[in-house]
Amino acid sequence: MKMHAVDSSAIASYGYDEATRDLVVQYKGGGAYTYHDVSPATVEGLGKAGSVGKFMNEHVKGSHRVRKHGGAE
Repeated sequence: MKMHAVDSSAIASYGYDEATRDLVVQYKGGGAYTYHDVSPATVEGLGKAGSVGKFMNEHVKGSHRVRKHGGAE
């Protein structure tokens, strides 16, 4: 999966698998999360967002099943 670096104080990068609709977000604190069943339109919005963190909080977190990978919280 190709990861895209972003200009954010909390998020380092994200990647998206269209086949599974999984969004992987790598946080600067070291943790990574997979958000499941994320629409391509939501990911497109994330890529265009002026504030990636705000977009995540408003459109992804709390709206999708999530799985945490290793690293700090």
